[in-house]
Amino acid sequence: MAALENGARGVVPVATPGEAYAWRAAAEPVLLGGERGAKRIPGFDLGNSPLEYVRERVAGKLIVLTTTNGTLAFRRVLAAGPEGGQGPELIAACLRNAQAAARHLWQRAVSSDRGVLVVCAGTNGWFSAEDAYCASVLLDCLAACGPLEPGDGARAVMRLGALAAPPLAELSSSRHGQTLLRLGFAADMDYCAQISVSETVPRFNAGVLVAAGGPYDTGSPAGVPSVDGESVAGEPAPAGPA
Repeated sequence: MAALENGARGVVPVATPGEAYAWRAAAEPVLLGGERGAKRIPGFDLGNSPLEYVRERVAGKLIVLTTTNGTLAFRRVLAAGPEGGQGPELIAACLRNAQAAARHLWQRAVSSDRGVLVVCAGTNGWFSAEDAYCASVLLDCLAACGPLEPGDGARAVMRLGALAAPPLAELSSSRHGQTLLRLGFAADMDYCAQISVSETVPRFNAGVLVAAGGPYDTGSPAGVPSVDGESVAGEPAPAGPA
């Protein structure tokens, strides 16, 4: 999200550090970003702190990102889609772009006569309070766009959201939030707790997350390098330390 806000060409989510190292071996230079246990992966250019992804560092660059939970969730959603990758549009939402993401989803849902599925990444396969809170904010923004028919899961999340503390307190009180605070990422929490301050909506375009409607949202995979003969939507073989 922060990378695209600051002019990055795109973000390639990969499941493992090995896949990221394979990208580094490709012809086109890329920046490697990501974390394990909330800490930057050795040999990577960037961690997972949004404050690292400043314009001076990322503008015009392609970033290959692997995180403990988020990028793995993206890959699983992509893998669950129809063969050929011609399924519904996939975007990334957070507190910072909640209204913009909701408007984008609403417009697409109305124009395609499809519903919206909200997927939370969780933490190591477990429920995450901060994810549920973010989902509740997104669903509230969707409800503000027009009539909403939430399923039981969405109803439960919206009810939890109605009981939530203010954003920063809610994020800070979660188990993962407490971990980040212990590791010294309080400034990240302040940044991530801001609601609907960004109009950037990351969407998948030919396997790369790009800013919807931005200069790199071309609808074509042109200019995206391949690894081991596959596009970024494929599964390049791990290379280097994992």
